[in-house]
Amino acid sequence: MKKNQETILKFCLIFKISICLIYANSDFNQDSTNVIQPENIDPVLNYPGKPLLMSLVLPGSGQYYMKEPFWKPATFLGIELVSIISWISFNQRSDDVKNKY
Repeated sequence: MKKNQETILKFCLIFKISICLIYANSDFNQDSTNVIQPENIDPVLNYPGKPLLMSLVLPGSGQYYMKEPFWKPATFLGIELVSIISWISFNQRSDDVKNKY
């Protein structure tokens, strides 16, 4: 049972990383050759889904990128860390109970 969970976690991690790499390397900007831009202004085109992709890799990084107040990214990261630690702890407890039985 534990080997299956580890395998699933590895595949989830590989999937998240591969999706982020695919979207990070893609060109989401449209061809702007037909658009007339003033010479003194540099156009800044941001992909609106970038914070979402950043949060897939590290929870709270999307909020940090959007310059939200510090408590928001810290809350997302804290909840993620607490859930991972709890999950590991409860799995160890269940293995101990199963072995005692």
